[in-house]
Amino acid sequence: MVTATIFKIGRSMNLNFTKVLCIARICNFIFFLILGYYSIKVIPFGKLLMFTYLFNPMLIYQATSVSADCIINSTIIFYIAYLIKLIKQKEQLTIKNKIIFGISTILVSLAKYVYFPIVLISILLVLKKAKTTKRIDFSPRGINRGFFGIKQLFLFDTLKNR
Repeated sequence: MVTATIFKIGRSMNLNFTKVLCIARICNFIFFLILGYYSIKVIPFGKLLMFTYLFNPMLIYQATSVSADCIINSTIIFYIAYLIKLIKQKEQLTIKNKIIFGISTILVSLAKYVYFPIVLISILLVLKKAKTTKRIDFSPRGINRGFFGIKQLFLFDTLKNR
């Protein structure tokens, strides 16, 4: 996402491939630093542990590479930190909290399909916290509708990239 945008801009400016590659690596690392900063800021406890984890050499190596690992790792770290914040907070969920959680949920779900069951469990935890008055349909028909909608999202994303 970030890397593709940098390569597109570099190609339109007729820059050397090596320069574009270095700029893309720097932009990936800046993206990692920004989400890492907000992860440390958001998490209610374990800030030093999160800081230490973000300085893991393999994680930093992946953050400075030109791959999707940087975006996936930093988004998942932010998602976990924000989920812990939402579970630990005492007051009701605000619209801002729901929007940020929804966007990070979509990004994590689209990043790797393996994370979808974990995301589903965390959505249930947050819905329990939200104390919504709407009735959620957990019948097999309701679950099938939800999975069908998500499958259509993935299908649309796959067809769009062709």
